[in-house]
Amino acid sequence: LTIYRRRFLFLCSHFAAHHGHVVKRNEDYAHTVKGLRFGNGSDSVQEDFVNEESGLSHHVESGAFRDTDVIIWVGDFNYRIDLPYATVCRAAYERRLQVLQDNDQCLKEIAKGNIFHGFEEGVLDFMPTYKFDKHSSIYDTSEKQ
Repeated sequence: LTIYRRRFLFLCSHFAAHHGHVVKRNEDYAHTVKGLRFGNGSDSVQEDFVNEESGLSHHVESGAFRDTDVIIWVGDFNYRIDLPYATVCRAAYERRLQVLQDNDQCLKEIAKGNIFHGFEEGVLDFMPTYKFDKHSSIYDTSEKQ
């Protein structure tokens, strides 16, 4: 999509669910980047490298990304907070967002260089988006959580 001579790319992804599937989510990211193709001949992968810590292959520069001025990537990436549920809820109710950010799987993986190369995260000044008990502002207290 081009608006006022700026090329926009909108992506929406749904990565693997469940707390322990960080590597699978990282693979979903890499698969998405590697699979991008446009009709103008832009291939997605310019260069691969292997992150020594994780052993995952990453795609540093995407032709699709390189040929775009603005990329907006949204979705349910399913990265979790590496703290017990009760601790997360307590920190959220007390608005101790830095505690949550310090334990955010997505932010950790970005810092390690495993995902979202060259992207900038917006300000995280909102509560976690967990389910609530019906007709309340209390995080889910059911067995499912």
